[in-house]
Amino acid sequence: MKFAPVVFGFLAVACGAQLDFSDVPLPRDDTFGVSTPAPVDQGHFDDASAYLQAHNGVHMLVVQGTDIVYEWTRSDYDPVTPRHLFSGTKSFSCALGAVLEQDGVLDLDASVMDTIPELAAGPDVTARHLLHFTSGIEQRWLSLSTDGMAEEQRVDDKYAFAVELDSQWESGSKFEYGSSHLMVFGELVSRLTDSDPLAVLDTRVFEPIGMSYGGWHRDPEGNAMLPYGAWTTSYEWAKFGVLIRDDGMWQGERVLPGGVRDACATGSEANPSYGLTWWLNAPLGEDADIGAIGLDGDGQGILHPTGYPDAFVAAGHNGQRLYIVPSLDLVVAVLSDGDRTFADREFATRLLP
Repeated sequence: MKFAPVVFGFLAVACGAQLDFSDVPLPRDDTFGVSTPAPVDQGHFDDASAYLQAHNGVHMLVVQGTDIVYEWTRSDYDPVTPRHLFSGTKSFSCALGAVLEQDGVLDLDASVMDTIPELAAGPDVTARHLLHFTSGIEQRWLSLSTDGMAEEQRVDDKYAFAVELDSQWESGSKFEYGSSHLMVFGELVSRLTDSDPLAVLDTRVFEPIGMSYGGWHRDPEGNAMLPYGAWTTSYEWAKFGVLIRDDGMWQGERVLPGGVRDACATGSEANPSYGLTWWLNAPLGEDADIGAIGLDGDGQGILHPTGYPDAFVAAGHNGQRLYIVPSLDLVVAVLSDGDRTFADREFATRLLP
């Protein structure tokens, strides 16, 4: 990770305020080569980028294998300028859980109360429930998601606040999208490692693949916002996508444990279309509501209705997307200014042959 994000992170903690963002450029490096796609793929990529252009997109990057095979940039955007991933940040927590489980530090199926005895939601909640968003822990959007973002800061310690939230239903029985799961997960990681969860991500995930970010939101207590904190570029985000696509391998070296891709891309009984912090191209769970994300659920795959069951995506507010399609060796990063009419299915059917 580059030096600038570390400096800004410490400033955010020291000043007792959230880090909004850093617009210090993250220069493009030589991680990926550049090549030309097959003519049939070129047509699909052109079609997808035209759709993105019509829906307020700013950048689209397609990596196939180790090469950038397609790129489109809106004329007023410099693609080395970091942008907020919003909930696209969530997908990093699957990798965080995987390395800690490999180290024997985290048991995904152990009671969170073994480590956080004061957890108000009770002894049945596990880390797997937290990452599947099936913990049953109450969601407080105003306190954990928009607080300090769309309005002034009212909750200083969001990890502690989430730990004190009661359970709404039996863990594992229902999927509910929201920030409380990952705030509790952040507290769990902090206690298990006696470290900042973002520092663990830096050391174990980002630095080994040379991934940089331009900032990360923290609360006034200094907790890294795992549900929505990251600012980066398509070039940098695509590195993480390739790492997951290639099942934890990076340029011939193992960074994440084998099997991590399948682990991240396996849904729960409550919602088959959500893995461990990644959206999957599977039918939506019966009681799951994902309208706010811009996905669609009607008994078919939520990303592509007729094919690519192996596709999955990290999805953030305002159209931030990181699509992975292992069967095509593809990673597609999309950054956008947001458009409520953007539909993943429409984009994906244009993008994929």
